[in-house]
Amino acid sequence: GRTRWVPKLLATGKAREEGVREAANMPVQGSAAGAIKIAMRRAWDGLQCFPDPKPRLMIQVHDELVLECVPEHMDRLRTLVIGAFEDILPFELPVSVSVGQSWGHMEVMLR
Repeated sequence: GRTRWVPKLLATGKAREEGVREAANMPVQGSAAGAIKIAMRRAWDGLQCFPDPKPRLMIQVHDELVLECVPEHMDRLRTLVIGAFEDILPFELPVSVSVGQSWGHMEVMLR
């Protein structure tokens, strides 16, 4: 487990209210951070099985993984990424995969 010291809980008024929100939000944020780390590791392991040129894990942005691949690998990579998020938490995580030449031109890739 994780421990987070929230000194605002000892305060009064608005400062205490902020502390209560921080304390309540911490397990959610901690679970999300742990989930993305597990998914990223699973995806990384799966990428090693692709033929050259292998897809590359470029960056993680909050709850998103950004990967780069040749068009021939897109369907297989989509399956890998969706699978990487399965069974991480005790509830189903909604996962979508988008593709595009740049961030401004992304389109959701349907299952």
